[in-house]
Formats: sequence, structure tokens, C-alpha cells
Amino acid sequence: MRIPWRAREYERTCGDCGYVWLVPRWAVHPPMQGLPIKGAGYGVREVVVHNAELAEEASAFRVCAKCGSVHYTQRRVWS
Repeated sequence: MRIPWRAREYERTCGDCGYVWLVPRWAVHPPMQGLPIKGAGYGVREVVVHNAELAEEASAFRVCAKCGSVHYTQRRVWS
């Protein structure tokens, strides 16, 4: 279900070269898991691996594809 007041994407503009790219909301705020509850069926290692994979996927959106800079501004895109 779409929530109207939540942005679905963000637009980032490189501060060095001016390149603009779109970033999905999940990459801006990755849904990291907390530590597992005892007896939940999975361990700390699995949570750490899952969070590391999410962070790695999201890190691809943190650098400018044109110049490789990490200096950017960000604004919400309402759709």
C-alpha cells in the first residue's frame, strides 16, 4: 500500500560534477534488522550477514556514477 506523504525515491545531485541520479527509498534508509530474540530460529551471524548485504547494496547509490565523488545533496521526489 502506498503512503502518500512518504517519498518513493530521492534525487541526489553530485556536489562536484552536477550529475543527478535517483535512489530508491530502501537504499536511503536500509531496513536493517536488530539482534534476534532468543529462540527466534536464527542467530546473530545471520543477522550480521543480512545487514552487511543490505549495506553493500545501498552503498552503490552513495557515490556519483560519473566522477566517483561522495559529496552530494539529496531531495525527496514525490510521485
